Amino acid sequence: MPQPLSSFWRPGQGIGFGYGNVLVTHPKLAILPMQVIEIWSNTDMRFNMMLSHFLKVDIEIAAKMLMAIESISTRRAVLRTAAEHALSRVDYELFSLTLKTTRASEGRRGESSARKGPLR
Repeated sequence: MPQPLSSFWRPGQGIGFGYGNVLVTHPKLAILPMQVIEIWSNTDMRFNMMLSHFLKVDIEIAAKMLMAIESISTRRAVLRTAAEHALSRVDYELFSLTLKTTRASEGRRGESSARKGPLR
């Protein structure tokens, strides 16, 4: 799960990618990081929905459970274990493929959310 913006950015600090504040000089670029944030927010929501379905609990409970787990690999293990017990073999294989499609970019996502100070 992504970290809140407050964990690596403080009001008045500015946001920069590289040298200077590119978003001030080129405001149309601001949409690019926002698109990435939207994609990952949507992905997180869908994983929360899946876990809610697997465990037959309210989505709020599933979301809080996953948010409490800081490790990406542990989150994956929780989702896999719940899916393994809740889904048929064919559906589980499809779910596993879904997890694999998100794995490639999760490392980069984690690097971005783990940074302290302005984004660079």
